[in-house]
Amino acid sequence: MRKVLLYTIISIVFVSGCVQQLVDNQPIVNETSSSQTVSYYIDSLPPEVDTKYLNVVREATAEWERANPQINFMETSSGTAQVLVQWIKEFGGHPIGQARTDLVQIGLGDSLCLGKWQPFIYQTVLHIATHEFGHVLGLQHSDDPNNVMYPILITQYETDVDERRFLPDDSYSFFPVCTRKSSGLYSIEITSDESIDVYVVPSKSDYDALVAGNQFNHYPECRGESIRSYQKTCTIPQGGGVVLSNPSFFGVIGSDALYTIKMREL
Repeated sequence: MRKVLLYTIISIVFVSGCVQQLVDNQPIVNETSSSQTVSYYIDSLPPEVDTKYLNVVREATAEWERANPQINFMETSSGTAQVLVQWIKEFGGHPIGQARTDLVQIGLGDSLCLGKWQPFIYQTVLHIATHEFGHVLGLQHSDDPNNVMYPILITQYETDVDERRFLPDDSYSFFPVCTRKSSGLYSIEITSDESIDVYVVPSKSDYDALVAGNQFNHYPECRGESIRSYQKTCTIPQGGGVVLSNPSFFGVIGSDALYTIKMREL
C-alpha cells in the first residue's frame, strides 16, 4: 500500500510532509435545483485490465445518489455526456486520480512495487472513484478520516508478487513486501520442483546477513525447511520480505529449482 494525498484541480497525489493547495472548480450541480440528472460516459479500459473495474463508477455514483436523493446519475453511451470518465493505467508520477467538473480520471495501479505494474485492489479504485465524483458534486476535502472526502488514501495492490522463476543451486532470492503501512498481513504461497528453504525476515539487512553466512533475524513460525509446497499467513513489517534459499549440502552440487511465489496483502 502507499499513502497518498488527495487534492484538486482535483486530484489524488502522494505528498511527503506537506499539504497541497486546493484549487476550486465550479460544481456541475446547481445547488438551487431540487432535482438534477448528471450524465456520464465511461471510456474504455486500457488493454489487459480486468473489466471488473468498470463497476466502480456505477457503485460510486449509486453511493452519492443514496447520500443525495435529489441527484440522479445516468450512464450514457455517448461521448457528449456531462462527465467523461477516463482510466489511467499509471499516471507516471504522484497522482492516482483527478477530476474537474466535466472529467474524472481514475488511476488503476502503478509500478512502485518492485518496478512492475500492479493493479490496485477493487476497493482502492472504488474509493478513488467515489472521492472524485464527490468533487464533481462540488464537495471539498474533509478533516474526518472516516469521510470519503478525507484527503489521505492508503492504496493496496491486488498482489505484491506473482512470479515463476528459477533459483540456481546454492543461491538465494529476496522478495520485499510493498505494504505502505508499518506492517502488513500477507498470504504467501510457494511451490517448487526441488526442496528449498523459506525465511520471512524483518529487513533487507537480515537477508544480506543470511547470504553472508552471518546471524540474522527471521520469524520461526513462518519458516519452511526443505519444502516443495508452502502456504502461510505472516505479518511482515515494511522493509521486510520473503527469502528463498536453494542450499547445497556437504559440497555436493544440487539442482536448480523452478518455483512460483505469490504474495498478497490481506
